[in-house]
Formats: sequence, C-alpha cells, structure tokens
Amino acid sequence: MSSLGGAHLQLGRELISEAEKEGIKDNKAYIIGGAIPPDDALKLKEMGFDDIFASGATKEEIISSINKIVDKK
Repeated sequence: MSSLGGAHLQLGRELISEAEKEGIKDNKAYIIGGAIPPDDALKLKEMGFDDIFASGATKEEIISSINKIVDKK
C-alpha cells in the first residue's frame, strides 16, 4: 500500500482488519510506504504490517525486504 496523504494509520488499520475478517492475514505480505513518521511506523508494525518504507527508500531495499517476507510466509 502506498500512502502519501497522511491517512496511513486509518487505511492500514482498515486493510489489516479486512484481511483478518477474510482469513488471509497470515499468508499475505503487508507492506506500506510513503510519508510515514517514525512513531507511526511503529504503530503500523504493531497493527500487522511486515515492513514500512519511508519516502526515499530504494527499490533494492524494498525488493530485498519483500523477498525476505515472502520467504518467511
């Protein structure tokens, strides 16, 4: 999910909640990126996101993280 508009906590909460309701939370990778303050990144991790990327993350960082998450799932 990408969030540059500041609604990452609300949208993230809704996404994770829907995934849990559908029974798909545990076998999918959840990542989010955008203009996300460090304190909010911690909240997103607590919600269930596997990784959070701040603006400026490189494609190498993102791809590496996704590969690690998928390998674990």
